[in-house]
Amino acid sequence: MANASASSPINPHFFQPLLPGFQSHLNIPMTFYSKHIKGTTNEGNANAVVLAKLRSDASDLTWEVKMDGRRLTQGWQEFTSVGKIIG
Repeated sequence: MANASASSPINPHFFQPLLPGFQSHLNIPMTFYSKHIKGTTNEGNANAVVLAKLRSDASDLTWEVKMDGRRLTQGWQEFTSVGKIIG
């Protein structure tokens, strides 16, 4: 179960349990996506590339990860390996 309710408008974030296969992609919880992302991107444009900037608490670095709808894809695998994500 994802928890997006503790998120603040200044620093939106969510908690998502990591399921098997999480290294290849991550689905953003629908509640978080609807409240903070949907309608703010060019998601309706077939040629648009939507990038999310991710930061891990384990590092001050940021990673750009491609979003396909609610799914984080290209760049996610690098983030999980370098960002010290443990499943």
